[in-house]
Order: sequence, then C-alpha cells, then structure tokens
Amino acid sequence: MKSGNISLLFRKSAIFRVVSYLFFIGIAVFAISFISIKTKKIPIIESINPPVGSAGDMLVIKGVNFGSTRGLGYVEIGGSRITASGYTSWTDSQIKLVLPSNVQDGLVFVTTQSGKSEPGFFVNAPSLPVPAQTDKKILLPVISSTKDKAVFGETITIAGNNFGSVRGKNQVLFTANRDDADEEKKFIAVKNEGYAYWSENEIHVIVPDGAKSGVVCVKTDEGTSNGYSIEISSPVGTKSFTARKKYVVQLIEDVECNEPKNLTTVTMRVPRPQTSAQQPFVELADYMPDPVIFNYKNTIVNQVDLTKMNQGKKILLNQIYRVGTYKVSTQIAPKNVQPYSEETKKFYSTALQADKIIKSDSEQIIAFAKKIVQNETNIYNQARKVYDYIVSYYTLSEKLRENTAAPEELVKISHGDAYDFAIFYTELLRSLGIIANPVSGIIVNSDKSSKIHWWTEFYIENFGWVPVDVAMGLGRELKAFDRISDSKNYYFGNLDNQHIIFSIGWNEMKSMSQEKSKVTRMQKTFALQSVWEESSDENVNYTSHWSNPVVSEIN
Repeated sequence: MKSGNISLLFRKSAIFRVVSYLFFIGIAVFAISFISIKTKKIPIIESINPPVGSAGDMLVIKGVNFGSTRGLGYVEIGGSRITASGYTSWTDSQIKLVLPSNVQDGLVFVTTQSGKSEPGFFVNAPSLPVPAQTDKKILLPVISSTKDKAVFGETITIAGNNFGSVRGKNQVLFTANRDDADEEKKFIAVKNEGYAYWSENEIHVIVPDGAKSGVVCVKTDEGTSNGYSIEISSPVGTKSFTARKKYVVQLIEDVECNEPKNLTTVTMRVPRPQTSAQQPFVELADYMPDPVIFNYKNTIVNQVDLTKMNQGKKILLNQIYRVGTYKVSTQIAPKNVQPYSEETKKFYSTALQADKIIKSDSEQIIAFAKKIVQNETNIYNQARKVYDYIVSYYTLSEKLRENTAAPEELVKISHGDAYDFAIFYTELLRSLGIIANPVSGIIVNSDKSSKIHWWTEFYIENFGWVPVDVAMGLGRELKAFDRISDSKNYYFGNLDNQHIIFSIGWNEMKSMSQEKSKVTRMQKTFALQSVWEESSDENVNYTSHWSNPVVSEIN
C-alpha cells in the first residue's frame, strides 16, 4: 500500500486510526520496558571465597551491582537469609559476612532492590564426605605424666610422646578459670614466653595466670592429647574471671600525600588488642587493605606506597576486632605473700627495670617510694601503701597534660592525668623491686562511647598478676554496667569488664627502614610502643591521622 493511500485511509477510517494509535503505544511501552531492563543493575556474583567453609568463617562475595550500602539487600545461602548482624561490610563490589551456626550447602544469591543475582554455590565443610584414612591415633600427642598438683607461675614438666621436635604452633592448654567456659572456650593456652623447653617427649611449661584445677593437654597439628588431671592452687589467695563482655572495636588510620615529590613508602604499625587472662578472646574480624604482616610484636603492619598516589589523595586503613573481656576479682592473704624467687625475677626482669617510659631508677622516685612504705617489706602491703597514699593525697585531671610533662613530676605536684598515675605508680613499684607493668588501652562506657586509658598490674609469686587502676580509684568518670559503690577500694586488686587492653608494658620495636627514615612515636595514646609509623625518606611530605578506637557493638 502506497503512502498516499495510507494517509487517505487514516483520515477516513476511525477504526484504522484507533488501531494505529494502539500499535504505536505498544511499541513505546515495549521500548521503555526493554531499556529499563537493560539499565536495571541486577547484582552479579563473580566469586565466592571460600567456596567450602564452616560456621564462623568469613565469607567474601565479589561481584558488581551490590549497592554502596546494604539497605534492604540480603544474601541467601542454601535457602536461608543471612541476618543483619552477620554482615561485616557491604560495598558495590564486595560483601563480607560471617557464616551462621546453621549454615547449609546450597545456592548463594545476592538480592537488592534491583533484583536477584544468578546463583553461586557454597559447600558446608562438615557435610563433605570424609575419605577413609589410616589410623592417626599413633600420631596424636600423648601425656604419660606430669605433676598432680601445682601452683601458679610454677614450671612443670610434661612427659609423653608425639609433642613434636620443635614447638612451632603447638600449644599446652590448661582448663580456664572463667565462669562461662563452655566446651569451645574452656581452655587457656600458654603464651609464647611461658615455654622453657620443648621436645618430642618432654615439655617444660609455666602454669599460666587464668588457669584452674582441671586438665592439662597438648595440642599439635595432629590433634589434642589426652587430658591429664592437675590440681592448681595458690597459697596466696583466689582470683576469678566473671561476667564476660563482648565488644566490636574498629581502628581507622589514613595517609594523605601532600605533594608528589620525595615519594616513598610509609609503614604503619597498628596496635592489636592484646590477649591476657582477663582478655583471652581477640579476633581480627575484618581489615582493609591486606596487611604486610598480620602480627609483628602485637601490631598489624601496613605499608602505603606514596609513589602511586597523586597530590591530595588519601588512603584509608581500618581493622575490626571482636574482643571478649572479663571482670577480675582477687582475694589475697598478705601474710602468705612471699618474696620473689631468683627464677621469677629473671623471668620477669623487664618488668623490674627502668625503660624509656618507666624511670624507676630515678633517685627522686626511689626516695619517694621508700618514704611511703617506711619499714614495710611485704610486696602486697607495699603496693597497697603506695596506692592508698596516691588516692589520699592526689587529685585527677580528666584533661591530659602536655606530652612533654613527665609523670615523675608527681613527686612535687599533687595532680596528674590517668597516664601520669599509671606510669608514676608503676615507677614507684619497680623502684621497690616489685614486678609491675603499665597497661594501655581504652575504657568503654555503657553507651558505647570510649576514651583512652592507662592502669597498672603487679605480680605476686605463686599467684599471678594483680590489677590496679589508680585513676579510677581517684574517681575517673565511667558509665558502668554495674555500679561500683567504693571505687577507691575496688580498683586495687579488681577490674571491671569495661577495660580493653592494647598493650602491656613498653613495646620496643626497631625501625624497618634505611638510615634516612623518619620514625614517628605517638605519646599518651591507647598503646605504649616505640614506633607507630615510619617512612624510608625523612624529607617525605605526607600527613597521617590516627583515630582513637571506636566501639560499635557491645554484647
């Protein structure tokens, strides 16, 4: 049909006009729908890592179109949605989540407001068939003998087989002295410094602070040995670890290139929360970027290459930890406290000596400590006398004094900040020959706000470490979960579950760079360490910023 005939038919036939209108409208609707489908950002899964995992593992899903924030989006694994608390991060190209206890095999989908992805696949490791293996029992470590009774701090000998010719990652485990020690977490591992000797058939190990009567066992790559019953006690008194609190703690640092000349590499030494009897559970839950070293002297080592940065560009680094910490309560009979053995003094020698921040060899400090304790020789009574003197005659300033202000000045002045009192108290104890360490970290209020804090611990033979928080005894403000009616008495020998530890004692580290390196040390902050960041060129022009630890979750 020619165009002229179509035009005539269009003018004379109403039915033709209606049909034509409907035809063009249909084409328009189809075109709009087609364009909408093409432009709709359906999530796409590119990889799932690990493809085989277990409950509690971190699962990383990489792809595109996930959305910059989770919003109403969710991940589905084996027909079950991951709940909101399971996600640790969500970006447009990556989702990180912790696999729940009820995770099953099956298809993995990412669903957003734009739609549902094509599936990936995940396998729950416990559901995998296990191939027949040779009997591994002959390779398991076996304890044949050790002491039936021991006291804290005592070195015991464990005899047996299959311990391994070198220790490596092998461990000795004791039953943990905790009120909530379930099957999974009922043991406390001896820390590295607690091993005096390790061989295939014999281990010499120190009974750790935080253990209790129960069993001792040896754990190797081949498995865990039989549990050997052991009674652990102390003639000095008792200690308990109760009312665990779980915290999610985030650390953030950033580095900015000020001008693209003299470019170099900046190394950041980021403190990790430290494990101890009071704080036995520390887990690195998430991080960005990947560290160069995950744990070097209780720090994460990150490196930023400024040669790849333009002027004004900023690189963000962060780490997220899950931390479990307990209340500590002690009951001590001073008359049973004994002087240190030569073995103990040798083992804890660094906690007896002066160092870069503890000036316990100062004549003023030595004389002042002797003036306070007079003729008292009992270690516990000396520590108590020094504490009572400070909380009776000194006042606390919530505002930090200048970094250059020395804690030793408290010999002449009657006020100081929390840092001053932790260092000053430790100095006085060490000058008296008492094993003591300053402790640095944060205290967390019940509303999740936190602030940097410092306190002290001292050691008693055959008992372990005793916490002392002078600043809290002087009335430092804390929004507590449980009211403490008498702070002055409570904070000598006891500690609440709102203290999070980042360092115990002074952490001396060497520079990793060349002769012209620029090394930065941060003072009066949440860890006591000699190196925080360094650049391989002392003339490099960059800016860094360290945020105080932030608590995002409390359970």
